[in-house]
Amino acid sequence: VTGSSSRYPYGCVLADQQKLADNRRVELRVGRVKTVQRHPEADALYISEVDVGDEELRTVVSGLAEHMSLDELSDRLVTVVCNLKPAKMRGVASNGMLLCAKQESVVELVEPPASAAVGERITLEGLEDPQPDQVLKTDGQQKVWKRFVAELKTNDRLEATFGENRFVTSAGPCVVASLADSPIG
Repeated sequence: VTGSSSRYPYGCVLADQQKLADNRRVELRVGRVKTVQRHPEADALYISEVDVGDEELRTVVSGLAEHMSLDELSDRLVTVVCNLKPAKMRGVASNGMLLCAKQESVVELVEPPASAAVGERITLEGLEDPQPDQVLKTDGQQKVWKRFVAELKTNDRLEATFGENRFVTSAGPCVVASLADSPIG
């Protein structure tokens, strides 16, 4: 975009196109938490084994220990970001992220419908199908994840959204229990 139009201020179209391109690069899948335990070196962290439809379970370290019990997280359907760069959290490699909405001290999982298939790719309603990167770049000029997560929130119907586009599976939208109009991360 080299100028502006009466409809868009200078640079706005380019920024919107970048956000739309970013959404296709993120891999969101339906997961089921198979096991969960406290991190031996961090009271605020859980270590979960999550089935996302791969041959092996995926280890995901999350900061949910202060927000829900082991039993509340165990055997739950969750929304998993599958292509973030693996990160060590207090010595344990985490290979994904569980998406949650947060409002003050309340945190709720973004949950796919109960009938959603484990491993199903979650798409953004009304947008092109994802073509995820093998691993998202999180630094330098390609801060895809940062730009993507900045657009995530719940709507007034408790549905997870990217901008105004709902997270959907073949069984319906992904939702939270009670946090309307809240950021997701």
